[in-house]
Amino acid sequence: MPTKIDDVAQKGLKLLQIGGGHAVNEMYLKMGERISFLRVSRGLSREKLAEEVNISPKFLYEIETGKKGFSVRILYDLCEALDVTSEYLINGEE
Repeated sequence: MPTKIDDVAQKGLKLLQIGGGHAVNEMYLKMGERISFLRVSRGLSREKLAEEVNISPKFLYEIETGKKGFSVRILYDLCEALDVTSEYLINGEE
């Protein structure tokens, strides 16, 4: 039986299959915008969300601005902390 982390990993693999630097960077930018919006709308500081996800606030800033990609594990932890699906963070769809 697949677990939540397996589902996220599968979506992460699909994300990687998109290929090409430009497409991936644009996707990370959109995901970062969603993460930032959700963080602010939930009243979380960057420091607090970073702590919940076990990453540095600087790395979270780089994720939110699309400057850095991140692992499936971080995607999963962000989804848990923000109470959203990976589908929403990746594609903007519920």
